Amino acid sequence: LPAPAGEAYRIAPWEYGNRAARAAELRDVDELERVTDEGVAAYGEHVTMLYGRACVAAQRGRREEALQYLDRAAHDEDFGDWVRENAPNEPLLEPIRDDPAFLR
Repeated sequence: LPAPAGEAYRIAPWEYGNRAARAAELRDVDELERVTDEGVAAYGEHVTMLYGRACVAAQRGRREEALQYLDRAAHDEDFGDWVRENAPNEPLLEPIRDDPAFLR
């Protein structure tokens, strides 16, 4: 939808989630990092942004950071089940999947 007259268009929260999902699907870690940074700056740490940041950190070799983001996302009251269902098959999380802290 266009912005009200005289106001700039603001990207909706779901658009960040869609962009993050597409970047992850394409394994474009740089784009995923840009999208999650923008999404968090605009709307805070929604579970999809935490999940995306976990993927980025895992790919960048930042295991502890990745596990912390994933843990926060997995314990989200509304979307934690989605995270726990999808994370075991997420290719971008492969570098941390062997860690005992993965989805505990």
